[in-house]
Amino acid sequence: MQAVARIGTVPYLNAMPLTLPIEKKILHSKYTFLITKAPPSRLVRLINTASLDVALLSAVEPMKEKRHRIISGMCICSNGPALSVQIFHKGDLSKIKRLGLDMESKTSNILGQIVLHERYGIRPETVPVRDPNEKTLDELDAFVSIGDKTFNLLQTDMEHIDLGEAWKEITGLPVVFAVWVMAPHFKDRDIIEVLRRSTSQGLQMLDEIIPRISRTRDLPMDMLTNYFHKNIFYNLGTEEKKGIAKMFELGSALDILPPPRKLEYFFG
Repeated sequence: MQAVARIGTVPYLNAMPLTLPIEKKILHSKYTFLITKAPPSRLVRLINTASLDVALLSAVEPMKEKRHRIISGMCICSNGPALSVQIFHKGDLSKIKRLGLDMESKTSNILGQIVLHERYGIRPETVPVRDPNEKTLDELDAFVSIGDKTFNLLQTDMEHIDLGEAWKEITGLPVVFAVWVMAPHFKDRDIIEVLRRSTSQGLQMLDEIIPRISRTRDLPMDMLTNYFHKNIFYNLGTEEKKGIAKMFELGSALDILPPPRKLEYFFG
């Protein structure tokens, strides 16, 4: 009987290379895979209730829960402009009073608050927002947006700042949005090598699938090419871990994350 691995990932383009070979069933392993796609806010509930074995969680989740074991080597990050993670706003950013937090997000909501405090010295009131859009600014001064919907919002006339770019300017470090986490109940380390092989194969498939994404999502191919090759990266190395630690430190100083501690990375 084959081993079963229940994997949770996000339904966004930036996660596609990580699991595409698994989903296409072109990656051979001992596992039968059960894939769940859900926003970051739901994935953490699923792994905490042992409904998933491995999940691509927001980078801030292991800061909150010590039982989460981060798998080293793979993540979703940017080292400058991220494109799909923005704050849209009206007027002077330094005068923002009410900030909408994308209900799908975890890391980027923390990131947005850190950036506004570090760069503009402000601590706006925060309001949860589902599916933020142009009308959101009728009642709020700004809002965080993550994921594929952000590409369409960038086509509007709304003012915006790229949170990956702002973080890089403030800290000089990459920003890590998501990491692979093993659930406490799951002990099979072989899944780590499978995820690494899937990521490697998925990145090799990018240029093949970008034209199809462009057609099906009605997004410019040059934008997608730049996004996958210049905006989003997938290696969790030394600098990325420094970026995670810095977010932990700055978020804790704002009381939106727990007190900092050394995070452990699981190598397999």
